[in-house]
Amino acid sequence: MIFLVLVPHTELKVKKANIVIVGATGNVGREMIAVLEERNFPIARLKLVASEKSSGKFMRYRGFSQGVEGLSKEIFHGYDIALFSAGEAVSRTWAPVAWESGCVVIDNSNAWRMDDEVPLVIPEVNPETIADYIRKGIIANPNCSTIQMVMALSPLDKNPHHYGIQNIIVSTYQSVSGAGAEAEARLAEGSHEFDVIPQIGEFLEGGTCEEEAKMIRETKKIMEKPHLNIVANTVRVPILRGHSEFVLFNFDYSYISIEVVKALLASAPCIKLTDSYPIAQDAVGTDYVLVGRVREEKISGADDNQKWFSMWVVADNIRKGAATNTVQIAELLWNGYLKKASN
Repeated sequence: MIFLVLVPHTELKVKKANIVIVGATGNVGREMIAVLEERNFPIARLKLVASEKSSGKFMRYRGFSQGVEGLSKEIFHGYDIALFSAGEAVSRTWAPVAWESGCVVIDNSNAWRMDDEVPLVIPEVNPETIADYIRKGIIANPNCSTIQMVMALSPLDKNPHHYGIQNIIVSTYQSVSGAGAEAEARLAEGSHEFDVIPQIGEFLEGGTCEEEAKMIRETKKIMEKPHLNIVANTVRVPILRGHSEFVLFNFDYSYISIEVVKALLASAPCIKLTDSYPIAQDAVGTDYVLVGRVREEKISGADDNQKWFSMWVVADNIRKGAATNTVQIAELLWNGYLKKASN
């Protein structure tokens, strides 16, 4: 068993967590390691886990060389939190195993997101739902495209005047990094250099693809609006990193103004608002959701009691769309629940 001990003798009184990363050698796993270090997460022991073909490799954390292990039941014993980013099949099989060992799982796959007993969490939006981890020992990280859209819509939906969002129409422009290393390699080779693909995941009954279905279901769950009307169109575009979205939405109140919409967005600490527009490259390496081109839309035939607005939303799909959101959940979980329980 290989792990790195990171507790100097002068800091033994500081309660720190034992962390496992499952899928440590992938895009998101590597970014998790970087974000844990950047945010100075209080780690006592860190264990890196990946597929058998990656077992025995070494990665670096805080200047130390760290060995990578393969999956086994024993790896979770004595650990507090496991960060999973190894795909749906691995999560379905191994997340319950981790919880049986007393290790809470934060999962990046689609395996548990729509389970009624598993909280689906964006820390800036619904942090209170983390408490429900106790039901199955699992917290789900939303889909990357869902995270950035809901982060932009949440301060508008939770406004102090109680104007509720009624309808959402979203078109996404998603980078190839969301499809993994093989897709990145194809882009680098030039095989997809000029392609725009209006399909992410398999097509489902009715013509919706899997990514679109995820956005619709997850948004309703996170915003706690099961009857929200959502139309999603998801597109893979030939850029390496960063997702962009055009979001059209309306309120159930006719007197809200564009000035109020902009003020609500500008006051949200997780959002950077611009009068022009951000591009995907602007978001790479940051944890903000960038918003621009906010405007009121005049839609012929629309209900007089509804106001329609649109905005352009950009974020780093590997950081806030995955790794950073996961680490933020882990911070809330450790500081709010597990650290107290382990004292």
